[in-house]
Parts: sequence; C-alpha cells; structure tokens
Amino acid sequence: FRLKEYTGTGADLFLEGSTEQLADWCRDTQSKPDLLIATDLIEHVYDLKRFFSGLVSINPALTMYFTTASTPYNPYVKRKLRKIMDSCETGSALSPNYFTKRYEYIRTQFPSLNEGELNEWAHCTRGLTFGDINNVIQSDLKPVPCDPWNTCDPENGNWTERILPIQKYRDYLEPYAYDVIVSKGFYNEQRDSLIKWAVCKCLNSLIGLTGKMGLLAAPFIIISCLPQGSSCKSDNPLST
Repeated sequence: FRLKEYTGTGADLFLEGSTEQLADWCRDTQSKPDLLIATDLIEHVYDLKRFFSGLVSINPALTMYFTTASTPYNPYVKRKLRKIMDSCETGSALSPNYFTKRYEYIRTQFPSLNEGELNEWAHCTRGLTFGDINNVIQSDLKPVPCDPWNTCDPENGNWTERILPIQKYRDYLEPYAYDVIVSKGFYNEQRDSLIKWAVCKCLNSLIGLTGKMGLLAAPFIIISCLPQGSSCKSDNPLST
C-alpha cells in the first residue's frame, strides 16, 4: 500500500483476512482469480490441507507459486532455521516461549493433571493450537510430532519457518489433480562490496550448473502448484 502511494502504481485492491474470507469475497463479487503468487507465506500456514482446499474452491484451475526459504534441501539453511525453532520453543527468542504457553494453557484447562503429565502433554502437543490441544487431551490420545523441530505459536497457529518434505505438498494437492514442481532460488547479487558480489555470483553459477544438486546450495525454493494439463511451466523445474 505504501509502495503504491510512493510510486503511483500498484494493486487495485487490498484484502486482509483468511482464505475463507477471500473465498467469500470472490463469491460475492463473482471474481475468479487465475494466479496466486506468495512469498514468506506457505511455511507459516497452520493447516495446509484446509488452506489448499479453500484456494481450490475459489478456482479448481488456480495456478499457485510460493517462494520459501524453508527449504528441505540446503543443510545450512535448515540448521539456521531449526535454531530459530528451538529458541521459539524453549529458548530465549520469545517470552513466554511456545512450550510455556502450552504448559500454562494445559495447567489452567486441566488442573487435575500432575506435574509429570503436564510436562508430557506440553511436549507432545508441540505444533498444535490451543483448540487442538484441548481436543487431543480430552480424547486422551497423545500425538506424536512429525518433526523434531517444527513448532508453531499455539495462540494463532503461525509456524516458525516450518520445513516440510516436498512430498507433503504433493499429498495435500493430489486430490485436486495438481502437479508440484520445485525450482531453485538464487542469491541476491546486489551487494555492498565486491567480495560479497563475487561470492554470490559464484554460488549462483554453481546452483545454476549443477541440476538437482544445486538445491543443496540454493537459499530458497519456488514451489509451483500447477493444475494437471496446465501450460504453465517453471523456468528450472525439478522432479524431486
């Protein structure tokens, strides 16, 4: 919005809200978008199954592109992001941290639990919102987190740079007849020193010339979600 004010050009309309609110707006205005482009989004969405279902309900042929630094390939990026996750979970990045939030919620909602049970439930419900935590404790079925690091804010479900295998995205979109293609991202070469520019230039050359192996050095990835039979193609598609 500020960029539009400064440049005099930009989006015709700004909407704020959930996927459901977007679907309602499209229905009310009889709008049918063909393309969605998002950055710094997909890694924070709490319920991807619901998210994709809502988007496809707007247009079953919607083409979607997501850029994310939460790459499952680059070991350096994964290590850095997992340190952030650890600091959000029980470290010093947030106060109260996510574990403390879950612990206090469970202690308040289920006062009959002893200290050991409280700790056990607070640990195993990592990655759940308060509502889902309440449901699993009432069912007395302890969940097993799918990943040792991924965690979210239990108040709103916002994941901390969640890293998922690409197959997960394929599984979510398979019922809607979508193909998921992964492309390599590159480093920004606009640097304030010649040395940094040279390093980024070399890394980008390495990424571009090494095929699928370039994913190990790519700083981010592009996830293209394409309806099967679509004519849209990625610049550097990978079948991983």
